[in-house]
Amino acid sequence: MAETTATPPFGTRRQDPDVPERIPAFLPLPKFDKDATLVDRAKGYGVWLRSTRPLRVVQHWNESRGGLLAGGMAYAALFSFFAAIWVFFSIAGIVLANRPDLVELIIEFLADSVPGLIGDGGVISADTLMNMSASFTIAGIIALASTLWTALNFLNGARVSVRAVFDLPPKAETNIVLMKLRDVAIVGLFGFTLMLSAMITAASSGLIAWAVRDFLAIDLGGGLQFLIRGGSIVIGVLFDAVVFALVLRVMCQIRIPKRFLWSGALVGGIATQVLKQAGSLLLGGASSNPLLATFAALLGVLVFFNFACMVLLLTASWVKVSMDDHHVSPRLLTADEADEIARATEREARKERLAVESIRVLDEFEQTPRWRRGRLRRQYESIVAQQQRLELEERRERLGFDEQGRHDVEGLSKRTKREGRKTKSNEAGSFGSGQAHDKDEQER
Repeated sequence: MAETTATPPFGTRRQDPDVPERIPAFLPLPKFDKDATLVDRAKGYGVWLRSTRPLRVVQHWNESRGGLLAGGMAYAALFSFFAAIWVFFSIAGIVLANRPDLVELIIEFLADSVPGLIGDGGVISADTLMNMSASFTIAGIIALASTLWTALNFLNGARVSVRAVFDLPPKAETNIVLMKLRDVAIVGLFGFTLMLSAMITAASSGLIAWAVRDFLAIDLGGGLQFLIRGGSIVIGVLFDAVVFALVLRVMCQIRIPKRFLWSGALVGGIATQVLKQAGSLLLGGASSNPLLATFAALLGVLVFFNFACMVLLLTASWVKVSMDDHHVSPRLLTADEADEIARATEREARKERLAVESIRVLDEFEQTPRWRRGRLRRQYESIVAQQQRLELEERRERLGFDEQGRHDVEGLSKRTKREGRKTKSNEAGSFGSGQAHDKDEQER
């Protein structure tokens, strides 16, 4: 599939000198006259502050309803995450039966990643995770599959939310089996990355201690633990950056240039580590209400998931705004996706025009005497027929069926283009002359 970009080809320059090549993250500070008042200076700095990339990222996040989407994602993540943990440690109890030390490393890494999840006073006990193992009976396999299905539900919601931040429609899959298999592969990839990160974190701690004590023969005292903690944080940032890159590029299927992808993923990784370090504050705020003391641990995890989902959507907003600043649009990265989006946009515009026209015709119909309503009645019937055809066309394209009920996506796409051109050419006369339109409909 051929790829196109919104940037000009190599060796060419922009023809319009007034259009900047890119918008910097921070514009130069405003300059004021000597007699400028304090109010004028405050307004100028306020305008400059709103023009910075961080503020524009937050503004785009608000316009995309990021807070509402993050709340829904957090609610779904609360159930999906526990289901994923149950599946992961059930399988790990069999695969890693001879490596309990590795299971302990994964548990410690999860405890550091999600404050209040595992440990004393947490939602899950570490001993419970250590003793879990899957049962390969029929009932056990069914329970494992149903739990895995619950864990996969979060991925679909996250995919739709992130694509909404990029102003892209949901990536609809005609084959739900392929979509779920892809999500299973993504979950497996996340699990492998989790184990790898836990192993690297443990190995780096020992490596730093060996390098400082034995190789360099330096006695840092309490500073050694600080250095080890710093190394763990750096590895955590890299791990979170890889997760963000996988979510944006693989799971959400958004084609993003590498420099925008990894710069945004790094910003998200740093923000996530700050959130993890402030996890104790989140738990303290959740447990401060005595009426919620019984559910303090679970509520703290829910609050953490809410903030984590906000960080994910803010990262997506950062990447989107950065691409807009450099005149790169995710809508134009592939010809097929651009054509699909154009068809959907044109169909929605036609629906809106028909809805407005139907309201106008009905209002005129009510104000017209009965013996003069024939033309308006024919116009309204024509509008209803067009709306029904649009709904049928959308349903067939969404399900991948042709008029005979067969799977013919390519032929259906070509036929949709032809019908779109015919309808577009006849739309102007459909409302002006009811009789001519009825005659044209009969000929069709």
